[in-house]
Amino acid sequence: VVEAVILAAGIGQRLDTSPKHQPKALTILKNGQSILGRMVSFLQGEVDTIRIVVGYQWKTIQASFPHIPLILNPRFSETNTAKSLLLGIQGIESDLVFLNGDLVFQKESLQMLLIQKNTAMIVNRAFVDDEAVKFSTNETGQIRQIGKHLQQAEGESLGMHFFQKDAIPVLKKQLALAKEGDFFEAAIQGCIEEGVAIEPIYVPENSCIEIDFPQDLQKANALIHQWEML
Repeated sequence: VVEAVILAAGIGQRLDTSPKHQPKALTILKNGQSILGRMVSFLQGEVDTIRIVVGYQWKTIQASFPHIPLILNPRFSETNTAKSLLLGIQGIESDLVFLNGDLVFQKESLQMLLIQKNTAMIVNRAFVDDEAVKFSTNETGQIRQIGKHLQQAEGESLGMHFFQKDAIPVLKKQLALAKEGDFFEAAIQGCIEEGVAIEPIYVPENSCIEIDFPQDLQKANALIHQWEML
């Protein structure tokens, strides 16, 4: 059994600055799908259950996905992805895939993550800017560090993670310990320090993109066009 949790509670104001904009995950792509709709369609058939953690304008997401269980983070404006994920994985004791709700990626990236059955995360070896979540590996090739402020970054962590069920209790503990404003990567670093082995799954640079700014959306639309031509 594999359960999926998508994090879509945030406000997404960097993408759309209008006062009452819709949730970022509902942004429509050039192919007519929303970011979230595309993600859900990829997960269906690959996992057993899907949950979406919501907050900002959550009823809009509920209207778009009436058959998917939603978990409300009522403090979405004060907390970050660590606390959203903690809410999202309550009651989950099986294998888990969790991902940020603003990702546009090739389905193959998700399949690579799911097929290998180890606790792992999707990464690339791209040049990383200050905004990117970075990673480094140890001498055996496993993840040693993850976060935005690494000195010896080897590339970008792309916000897609798989945790074996045996590692879920440690993840829950570290998410509970995380500060209100922490991204879930802080808890993942805590898991590593507790001895959880995390494998990097390398994907090509242009196979997954996080949508934060309008230029990211433009790039994502261009990439989708390329992928659909393959």
